[in-house]
Amino acid sequence: MIELTKNFIDNKKRVLAIGNFDGFHRGHQMLFSSLNSFKNCVKTILTFENLDKSYHNTNKILMTLKDKEDIKEKYNIDEILYIRFTNEFKNLTPEEFFEYYINNLNIDAIIVGNDFRFGKNLSGNVETIKKLFKKQVIVINLLIDNTDQQKISTTNIIKLIKDSNIKKANYYLNREYAVNGKIIYGLQNGHRLGFPTANIKLSTEYVLPGNGVYATKIKFRDKTYLSMTNIGRHPTLDELESESIETNIFDFKEDIYDEKVELFFLDFIRPERKYSSKEELIQQLTRDREYIINNYN
Repeated sequence: MIELTKNFIDNKKRVLAIGNFDGFHRGHQMLFSSLNSFKNCVKTILTFENLDKSYHNTNKILMTLKDKEDIKEKYNIDEILYIRFTNEFKNLTPEEFFEYYINNLNIDAIIVGNDFRFGKNLSGNVETIKKLFKKQVIVINLLIDNTDQQKISTTNIIKLIKDSNIKKANYYLNREYAVNGKIIYGLQNGHRLGFPTANIKLSTEYVLPGNGVYATKIKFRDKTYLSMTNIGRHPTLDELESESIETNIFDFKEDIYDEKVELFFLDFIRPERKYSSKEELIQQLTRDREYIINNYN
């Protein structure tokens, strides 16, 4: 992963896909497939760090730069270039963007989505790129979900996740939505219920599903385990001031405090609710765990 700064120069022969690529979803994967049609070029994506999150009506993200770097090989991407999204960069005209960041690179082709906008006040578009870049410009049309005619986009995926529609979000992503973090000490409520949990502190401000119970997988030390995750405030026990992420790992008894983990969301099981007693909650958690084992193993 290389930070692209003003007047950066090297001699690598590249084909370049440009976009924020938050999520690496099915629409993005169409751009990646177009990258892979080129031979004898470094297949590169140009993305952004700290993009103005208001673009997607949220201050949270689906992927960090590191997340993108970690899975780029899955999509046959050779290299990630990134630009820090500063106020100075935000106010560059499209012409200045090309002058400072693109023209000095040895690029055979540029690939963008047909809705790509760039430059001050998003004044640049696909036609602007075609005027400024004299070689090949490949434009990929937006991907539409034929079942409901919705655009497969980062904005719509964020909405699906927030609405706990994990299955649909995962379909749009063409993978299981995942977040990274580390295990921290919690209130030990799960232990008292007979469902010990790993409390996860996220490594960044990821988009999270709504409060409830989820079928999940958790990965650490290069091993993956089936699990059940609750996002919420413990309304039956000690009501918390803010949401926690607690994962009950099936058939697992090791101490993993301070371990870095990756949590994959498989499906929404039920909303969080307040039960009349601790015993009633235990019975429900037992049913939840059995359902997940029977359906997601």
